Amino acid sequence: MAKTKSGFEFKIDKDRLDDWELIERMANISDEDPKGYMTMMIDILGNDQYVALKEHLRTKEGRVRITSMRREMDEIFGDVDFAEVKN
Repeated sequence: MAKTKSGFEFKIDKDRLDDWELIERMANISDEDPKGYMTMMIDILGNDQYVALKEHLRTKEGRVRITSMRREMDEIFGDVDFAEVKN
């Protein structure tokens, strides 16, 4: 179990990372086509944790700020060790 600075607790199943197609999707991510970020987050966290992350970040106005999601993504990906998967 890991936790971001904002307090979101998550667990990454190492089997989710041992996926060549995940790496292919990551290689095709660009700011011009942001849906790749969403797909990648769902691939890594799973749908339930992805939904929980959005709820964790939701503002009083009901929005999930892009800046907040990017910050959390950076922290979560910082916790991913792809080198560990190959061992």
